[in-house]
Amino acid sequence: MGREPERAVLDRMLSGAADAPLVAYMYGPGGIGKSSLVRYAAQQAELTGRRVVHVDGRFLDADPRRLEELAAPACAA
Repeated sequence: MGREPERAVLDRMLSGAADAPLVAYMYGPGGIGKSSLVRYAAQQAELTGRRVVHVDGRFLDADPRRLEELAAPACAA
């Protein structure tokens, strides 16, 4: 599969461990697997009962309220 160290970090984040990172910043050239890692994290989150909302930044305008609006369902209780 590959990317096991990165997957381990994402799994740790989803575990709720007190010392786990709160944010994952993924960067790099196209084709190295960033989108695959994001999809993996989303699948793992859904398996643990978390709500996942897919937002594609390529289609957002510059108004930050738009991101808040699209992400709101994930923040709802």
